[in-house]
Amino acid sequence: MIYALYDEDSNRYEVGKEVLSKNATNKHEELEEKLAIKKNGYIETFVVNETAQDVWFDNFRVLSQGSLLVQETHYDPWGLELKGIGYEYAGVKKNKYLYNGKELIEDNGLQNYDYGQRMYDPVIGRFNRIDRFSEKYSSLSPYQYGANNPISNIDINGDSIVNNNRAVIESIVNDLNRIFESTYGTSGFSTHERSKTEKTRTNDWSLLDPSSWGNIFKSAEYDLVTTTDYAISLNEDFDWNQDKYTSGMKDVVSGSGDVYVDIVQDNGSKFKNSVPKGMDGKGLLNGFGGGYTVSSNNVILSNKLPNTDNRNKTNTWTIGALTLHEILYHIHTVGKTESGNPNKMREHFGLKRGRSHGPGSKQKY
Repeated sequence: MIYALYDEDSNRYEVGKEVLSKNATNKHEELEEKLAIKKNGYIETFVVNETAQDVWFDNFRVLSQGSLLVQETHYDPWGLELKGIGYEYAGVKKNKYLYNGKELIEDNGLQNYDYGQRMYDPVIGRFNRIDRFSEKYSSLSPYQYGANNPISNIDINGDSIVNNNRAVIESIVNDLNRIFESTYGTSGFSTHERSKTEKTRTNDWSLLDPSSWGNIFKSAEYDLVTTTDYAISLNEDFDWNQDKYTSGMKDVVSGSGDVYVDIVQDNGSKFKNSVPKGMDGKGLLNGFGGGYTVSSNNVILSNKLPNTDNRNKTNTWTIGALTLHEILYHIHTVGKTESGNPNKMREHFGLKRGRSHGPGSKQKY
């Protein structure tokens, strides 16, 4: 029995065969080949006798069995799970990246989706904080999701426009490079600009925004909006496989999805809205050492953090030091290898030591 597998473009990528043994003489022998099909495409299979003996084949069949379904989740258009019609296979770790691929946050009783810049509540179809670009879309509620039309639109990152401040990104890049130059003898990071154009409805309405009610009976109007943000990129001439820390930074910076690292006002509203209630009394610098991992794709840093230099590197929390700690210890799985001791990484880079604490459960890479 011979088989050949072809992809969708009819390119053959696998060939195999099963042959009869000597035990098949004057007896019935079953030939069976179980294949795991890894690509969409076609199978060609046939039986052939290449000997001088007579051979009879019968009951030749090709059967197909689908992959094991381990989880199935259904939603209404706003992302609220429709209970009772989904499915979870027992014994398999539950997938937390659900509606639109966003992580479901269930800490402290929450049932919100993490959109990076804001948290989204599918029960009411609204974000929990005002869109910081809401003044550019006066006809929309500052809490709206997907321009109030979740069937046609989605919010990618919880912002109507993703617009990281270039000065913030460059200050982080420059400070990371100071640490890398001191440790590895060369810088590893640079800043690059990203742009994208999306169709956005300009005359939507919201029940919570009376000023927009006049748009109810109007035809939808759209405009193409070009957005720009600034991101960290890897320098190609740096050896990113030197150790687990450089490899971890490579995974995060070049991986799928964005990690938003924001410098926020210490003890300001964004900090207080990001940490669990009751833990915001001392501020970001005094209470958390200057940084906090809100989720697997959002980190906040205190605006009181200084840049790194040879005088403060070992005795002061700095922008670059906190960026490395939050990303490598709390977002990358390298944190799981540190035995609950973040000072291993700090000692590697020659940075200020701090208290021991676990890496948490927000690892993504």
